[in-house]
Amino acid sequence: MLGGLCCDALKGTDAAFDERIHKARPHSGQIKTAANLRKMLEGSQIRESHRECGRVQDAYSLRCIPQVHGAVRDTLAHCREVFEIEANSAVDNPLVFITDAESSQATSSPAEISTANPSPSLWIFSASL
Repeated sequence: MLGGLCCDALKGTDAAFDERIHKARPHSGQIKTAANLRKMLEGSQIRESHRECGRVQDAYSLRCIPQVHGAVRDTLAHCREVFEIEANSAVDNPLVFITDAESSQATSSPAEISTANPSPSLWIFSASL
């Protein structure tokens, strides 16, 4: 919401939130954020008042809102997914499977979360589990 308000307050354009731009680099959070911004700015009287102002482009801080807010959205979604898996997983050692009357000697420790692209935010998150 703040991104949309900033665009209006600074008389920014919604051109940077064009769906085609964000589908060219289709990060889910980025696409959702751009769509939200387009919806918030739709019918803005402030936007219409300067549509023909002649400015080439807005400040980078306005144009990159979908990329920045989208990355945060994606990171939070990833952390939530990892948290939900870990919160609902067995972490005992050894694991005993009653149906097979066997036990596993492998560890099932939350400290061993593995991901395809571990990020510092995930390291901090996983260290706190």
